Amino acid sequence: MLQKQFKQLNGIGEGEFILDVYATQEQLNDFEEKGYLIVEEAITPEQLVSLRDAVDRLIFNEFAGKQESQYGKTFGGHFLRGLLDKDEAFHEILINPKTTSIIQAMLGPRIQIRSFSSRVTYPGTGQETMWHIDQPSWIEPKPPFFSYPPVINCIIFLDDVTPEMGALSVVPGTHKHSKLPPSEYYGTIEGEIDLCVPAGTAIITHCGIWHRGKANTEKGRIRRNLLIDHSPIWMKDAMFGGVPSWGGPLTSKLLASTEDPLVKDLLGQGGTH
Repeated sequence: MLQKQFKQLNGIGEGEFILDVYATQEQLNDFEEKGYLIVEEAITPEQLVSLRDAVDRLIFNEFAGKQESQYGKTFGGHFLRGLLDKDEAFHEILINPKTTSIIQAMLGPRIQIRSFSSRVTYPGTGQETMWHIDQPSWIEPKPPFFSYPPVINCIIFLDDVTPEMGALSVVPGTHKHSKLPPSEYYGTIEGEIDLCVPAGTAIITHCGIWHRGKANTEKGRIRRNLLIDHSPIWMKDAMFGGVPSWGGPLTSKLLASTEDPLVKDLLGQGGTH
């Protein structure tokens, strides 16, 4: 475990943050260089069962057994949005020291959740995604005071991932430039690697890394994961599918019952002034 110390300076005083980071400095350097980091056993076996059950309930309620992709071929499978206000099971990992501390170490201690979603694909459907990045907000030429959006995505895999189920494929280092991957492309890219991981693993990625989910084949199984985007507290919420990440009855109830400043930051109540 690594300890990081930060000091926040603003117009109303100073704030000091001391973080216990569940990673080594070498791992953080590797994340910075490659654009992704694998965190083994990111959640407990009990949390894994609870989160699977919650996703299954919502899939049944929202899609009634249908397997057709809601966004067509480019982003195959089913996406569940705004999970923090759909089932309290997801509150169990709102703060997950094994992943949250790493994200804080890379973005700074004051972070928020921009979106909390799930993606599910089904065997034999061939559901996949095209090559893409998660935050395509570059401007060229770069204005002097423009800041590239600093977003980190935490993907938690709720099933063992095999090649037949559709591995997460990434091209290490592509987060360092402002190029986009080929449009609506599903083929091989030089330098790509496939990440097949056991259930309970998290893969933390920089928002600019080229990546895609490969096809779930006839020899595959259901593939469920959680997609949790984090950013500094000053960024806007991400309204995927028109669904806010927080502000509904369940997150409002959670906010009313806590004095934890990190929970408040993560649920959009933080700020610098």
